[in-house]
Amino acid sequence: ADAGDAATLSAANAYTDNQIKALVGFDPSSINGRLDALEDRFDDVDRRLHRQDRRIDRQGAMASAMLNMAINAAGTQSTRGRVAVGAGWQGGEAALSVGYGRRIGKTASFSIGGAFSGSEKSAGIGFGVDL
Repeated sequence: ADAGDAATLSAANAYTDNQIKALVGFDPSSINGRLDALEDRFDDVDRRLHRQDRRIDRQGAMASAMLNMAINAAGTQSTRGRVAVGAGWQGGEAALSVGYGRRIGKTASFSIGGAFSGSEKSAGIGFGVDL
């Protein structure tokens, strides 16, 4: 039975190959080239998505670092202000944030800060007034 199955498979393959060769203008090597190009495109998309995932994790880590820095920079009663530092992590990425906050008079405050994670950087400035 195995020899008969092998012969049937071989005959079917030969028939299919002949039918494909009979198609006008068909070049099997062009399909292989197109499949290779498609695979290259998928590899490129995969690399780009991986870079984007890391960038999103860095942005999340920076947001966490800025939040924790800002909480500690706020509410200072010192006339010289307050320097604060925050750290954050997300998805294996880490960030550091440094900032400064100061009261202005009795009803206003000012803050400035920046965060860093790998090649990503962000900065912000704020001003608030008590009503």
